[in-house]
Amino acid sequence: SVQNGYFPTMLADGEGGAVYSWYEIGGSRNSYIQHISTIGGTYFPAPVASTGATPGRIRVSGSASYDAASREYYIVSQDTAGTTQSDNRVLAQRINAAGQRLWGNDGTVVIAANANQPSFVQCRFTSEGGCTVFGIDSRSALTHVVFAAGVGPDGVIAWQNLASPVVAAKSRLTFAPVLEDEVVLAFGHGASGGSTDIWAQNLRADGRYGVAPVVRSTSPRQVTACTGASVTLFADVAGSGPMDLVWSRSGNQVGTGSDLLVSGVSAEDAGTYVLTATNALGSVEVGFDVGVCFADFDCSGGVDSDDTIAFFGEWDANGPGADIDGSGGVDSDDVIAFFAQWDVGC
Repeated sequence: SVQNGYFPTMLADGEGGAVYSWYEIGGSRNSYIQHISTIGGTYFPAPVASTGATPGRIRVSGSASYDAASREYYIVSQDTAGTTQSDNRVLAQRINAAGQRLWGNDGTVVIAANANQPSFVQCRFTSEGGCTVFGIDSRSALTHVVFAAGVGPDGVIAWQNLASPVVAAKSRLTFAPVLEDEVVLAFGHGASGGSTDIWAQNLRADGRYGVAPVVRSTSPRQVTACTGASVTLFADVAGSGPMDLVWSRSGNQVGTGSDLLVSGVSAEDAGTYVLTATNALGSVEVGFDVGVCFADFDCSGGVDSDDTIAFFGEWDANGPGADIDGSGGVDSDDVIAFFAQWDVGC
């Protein structure tokens, strides 16, 4: 027990109290939870056992998770034959605020009885009312794997995965919640008796590994350009596996990839451009607002009389750059639109 780290665990309840889980080495050899309030009182008159009577079997670990929103508790345990401590199982139990076991007398069997010895069995509640269970499962004296399983709100196993290939026989495992329904597992990974690396693997409540798209950085999200200039929009998006990067404006696709070049900016190019990044785990959108400063007609970076000269030169030539109002033609309305902005600047 000491080498496997099975000490009583404590979880802050967010209200100044804590939830404790442990197992006993005498008596009925069960695992338990108790909730201590901020003033030191107990929520349950007596510790709540993870199972009822299980003749011939004992629990040799106990690790809990507490869902403060629903005030429900989850506890997972290694369960084994009482006389030989073989024929091992992994059990999960859901307990409500009244201290009632919701998944039957034994709880849910996550790993059926077998000769492998699990260790570092832990769990994390999910937003749907179940829990994700994970730990290390021995396959031989020198071969272990990290396992994971999802238990639904009704106690039914929804999925089971291996979160790693072979890990060292003396591996340790811990975890941290990173999102509402996602945890990161950390464990030793390497040959028994040799050098061991520390590996990390994220695990989602639906059993998938990997990272949904995340925007790490972008070019400026608001850009004002002069007529005829070029604007480059860019987003650095990270995520697992193949990813589609699609740019759109007003619902129409205008480009793909991490950057978008808008060249020869005109009135028609003003608006919001959206980059949508999608992989197998989800999608994310980021928007960029592009404005056009017609008054800086010569693209000098300021608004002055030179811009009026440049504008009327284009207007007299009936050039497309003088179509300030975007009507598709060059007329007196464009002059009015130009001076309306020239008067106030960009």
